[in-house]
Amino acid sequence: MAELMQGTLSFVTDGEQKVAEYLRQLPPNWIVICNKLLPTSNGRSFEIDFIVIGNNWIFLLDEKSWKGAIRGGEEYWFTIAGVIL
Repeated sequence: MAELMQGTLSFVTDGEQKVAEYLRQLPPNWIVICNKLLPTSNGRSFEIDFIVIGNNWIFLLDEKSWKGAIRGGEEYWFTIAGVIL
């Protein structure tokens, strides 16, 4: 099982919790860092849901528990309800 490292931030959605449990099944030498805040040079910060570190790989994952059809391009994603990202 992969090592799951979680800071002071808790999972925001049930979807994040489910993904964390799924990622825990990765090989034991992999590390999964959950809900990491990354500061920017202008004083803002961005939260990354999962940073997955494996053999010669690093993945940054943003979990979305959206339902229904999703359309989008490089900058925006849309659902029937409107702009999501």
